[in-house]
Amino acid sequence: MFSLEHFIWIGIVIILNLGLYFLTKILKISYKKMLLFMFLASILSQISNIIYGMEFNEDGYGMHLAPYVLPFHLCGIQVFFISALQLLNLKDETRDKLLTFMAPTMMLGGLSAVLIPSMGTSFLEANIYEFFLYHGCLIFFSIYLIRERLVKFTYRAYFRNLGYLLGLSYLIMILNSCLSFDNRNFFYLCRPPMSGLPILNLDHGWVIYITHLITLALLIMTLFHIPFIYFDKYRDKKEKDNIDNNKSLENS
Repeated sequence: MFSLEHFIWIGIVIILNLGLYFLTKILKISYKKMLLFMFLASILSQISNIIYGMEFNEDGYGMHLAPYVLPFHLCGIQVFFISALQLLNLKDETRDKLLTFMAPTMMLGGLSAVLIPSMGTSFLEANIYEFFLYHGCLIFFSIYLIRERLVKFTYRAYFRNLGYLLGLSYLIMILNSCLSFDNRNFFYLCRPPMSGLPILNLDHGWVIYITHLITLALLIMTLFHIPFIYFDKYRDKKEKDNIDNNKSLENS
């Protein structure tokens, strides 16, 4: 963690995001085109996971997909959300709620993965390229949704997103139990993603660890939402004042 290779990967993710930011701004990429790009990126990511995640059965006859590459981490499940947005004719309200949940969780999951690369940082392993590029794309999609004002953060959305995240965590905890034979750790609910992390460690037992993990997630989600809640309120008030002023000028 935070080796020279890791810093290079962080730099690559930053360059990727800057490039996508200015490219989509200059070309005025629409939401539909951006969603299609993310859908294709997600499909390529899953194909890569299948290629590098196939393992021989114990008897050596045939192969199976290793449980560790299943898309059930916070960033992995975005594949299902992106696919639903691309392939299903969702109601506007459902789409808006989903996007409002995806924006903070893609940012939270993407940044966490880039800063704590549990897959490693070697430039000699092809799946590491998929890992950083996919998470970099998720970070940018979150930025894109906010920049294009496709998501609106309110206190109701904040508490709804917390509820969704806690509900998903419970379901993932059950999934981890079902896959305990393979020692799965989706959402890092069973143990830390890496050893030697401050706060997120098992030095004082699992109960203290999971308390720290939940508290940290709630803190980050809160810090993400609050500025946008107040900014959106200020922007809405300003737009309303401008409309009222225009009406006053027309009536005068």
